[in-house]
Amino acid sequence: MALSPRACCRCSAFHGFVLGDKQKVKPLSVTRISNVGNTLRYRSRRGDQMELRSDASSFWHSEKKKRYKEAFATAALTTGFQKATGEIIITMDADLQDDPAEIPKLIDTLEKGNYGLVSGWKYPRKDPLEKRAFSFVFNRVTAMLTGVKLHDMNCGFKAYRAEVVKDLHLYGDLHRYIPILVHAAGFSVGEVKVKHHPRRFGKSKYGLKRIPKGFFDLLTVLFLTRYKKRPMHFFAGIGSLFAFSGVTLFIGLAILHFFPVIELPVTLLGITGAFCILIGILLSAIGLLAELLVALKKE
Repeated sequence: MALSPRACCRCSAFHGFVLGDKQKVKPLSVTRISNVGNTLRYRSRRGDQMELRSDASSFWHSEKKKRYKEAFATAALTTGFQKATGEIIITMDADLQDDPAEIPKLIDTLEKGNYGLVSGWKYPRKDPLEKRAFSFVFNRVTAMLTGVKLHDMNCGFKAYRAEVVKDLHLYGDLHRYIPILVHAAGFSVGEVKVKHHPRRFGKSKYGLKRIPKGFFDLLTVLFLTRYKKRPMHFFAGIGSLFAFSGVTLFIGLAILHFFPVIELPVTLLGITGAFCILIGILLSAIGLLAELLVALKKE
């Protein structure tokens, strides 16, 4: 695929290692990236040269090796973004399911669409049915709640502009929601179909234990992107639901006191109502404190 002259820039590509098979995967994946880099080198009308460089070899020997083992994906991406020197940055998994030959397609889409980020869409996807089903639900729910409509949000095969990633603050498992964070920062996000191969190395991280983690991470992203500058709306909104529930319980108990139609555990319901109102008040107070912190930060 021919690239536009504007795409002639220094392009950095990096990836993580599959911990159990890194001795096998590293030579293969770096060789494939290097081969793609050789096919991309050309001269444009401006006389610039395209260089695709793999930065993977320096990551494993970094002083942050322990940190990688604890939160490998996020730590690897964060360090990679900091060390990459290219105007366009390519990320990909190291299990050889992603095909480096698709890198020109990512770059071309990034340039033609003037996107800040282009995410790969593994199509057709070569994963087990349960993993594809979970991914389908995850992507649909995330798109509905965030407005970022991608078929494969968590695909590690992505192309970024350098200015997009330099200010990304990633921690925990927020790397799964990078397109949302990029979109919230004011950059456009695109998607393009890429080839996908069956897994040859490593072990899939898919499992039921990821569901609650993913849910809480999604709540974190929603808070950071929607309510970071107006936290009172978030806390007071939830607090109002609790307070409303508590008041409703008290009204119901008052009605039953004068019109005893059925017998209910009045004491338990009264304590529950008071507890709900108390939680509502506390959440509203937290919202006020958060608003104060935001105001002080602006000053």
